[in-house]
Amino acid sequence: MERLENYRILVIEDSPEYQALIQKSLGSKNRNHTYVSSLFEARKALEERKEVFDLIILDLVLPDGFGFQFFSEMKNELNIGTTPVIILTVKGETSDKVVGLSLGVHDYITKPFDLLELNARVKNRIELVKEIDQQKRRQQLGNLELDFDSMQAHIVDANSQQSEHLDLSPLEFKLLGYLIINKDRVLTRETILNNIWGSGRNVLDRTVDSTIASVRKKTKNWDHSIQSIYGVGYKLSINSKKKNENLSNEAQKEVLFQEMSKAKILKRFHEDESLFQSVSRLFITQADTQIQAIKEDVRNSDWDQAARNVHQLRGALLNFTEVSSEFSEDIEKQLSEGQIEREQLELFLKHVNFVKDWLQSQVQAA
Repeated sequence: MERLENYRILVIEDSPEYQALIQKSLGSKNRNHTYVSSLFEARKALEERKEVFDLIILDLVLPDGFGFQFFSEMKNELNIGTTPVIILTVKGETSDKVVGLSLGVHDYITKPFDLLELNARVKNRIELVKEIDQQKRRQQLGNLELDFDSMQAHIVDANSQQSEHLDLSPLEFKLLGYLIINKDRVLTRETILNNIWGSGRNVLDRTVDSTIASVRKKTKNWDHSIQSIYGVGYKLSINSKKKNENLSNEAQKEVLFQEMSKAKILKRFHEDESLFQSVSRLFITQADTQIQAIKEDVRNSDWDQAARNVHQLRGALLNFTEVSSEFSEDIEKQLSEGQIEREQLELFLKHVNFVKDWLQSQVQAA
């Protein structure tokens, strides 16, 4: 590992005596190490920095504020990212340590401290973050490979091992990488805007939707998919596209049948046969009409009307199965964006037909 003199370290400590001890622990004072005595000076150093600090040492009790609040400010407003922060303070109570670690500080050292121990902990934290950052420079998820250094993305065919280059803009690449790092997490549009465009951006929520639509189109051969979470934002779902493509029609029917058998609402219907009969008959009567209306809307590129018809179907489906409802949420969102994938729409309509046929068999058997 490199000597600590070669790393950019910010020390926020108001005591000249402790500054001298820290300097002795880290090595000779040089241009890479910045020492400040107040939160005002620390804020200025972070705002004016040309390069990201490799590590920050933070005292808790400072002339113009408290270290924990400033730590939150650094994370939320000063964009320190993954820069490790070590608390160095006289406050050695267990409660203070618990608060610090729960906030996300990387280490907590109490004064007085051993010079060799501080040196070792600083080296360890920097080395650990560097290793993690290095691993993140290349990401692979399914058949997609991302190289963050060259900002290149490729889809690799599992059989031929042929690589398809994805022509992503820098913004699209950044968005795709962010979704992969946060896979299986629901991300609001506001969160995406703040992390991709920046908190000081002058763009609308709709910008996220159009960029997502473009990324979906360019990654159509990826075996994963970006799901729309209705009314909230987006989620990258692991193998969701591959799972749907690999299900045979019979398997799809079996999944739906099992889900309907377990649905609480269906159990309630079984306790009230007349309610089950009336709701089922209404769905059976309306399903064919709405399916034909959706197909006609899509043919005419009337995306808003198609989305409204899918929304009505989704409301009806909630009475019987969560599975089809989940499909319809994504379909509705895609239609509202005018970016529908025809295969997904056909799969959704097949599900609707199956639900209708299954309910019809139950009504006739009653």
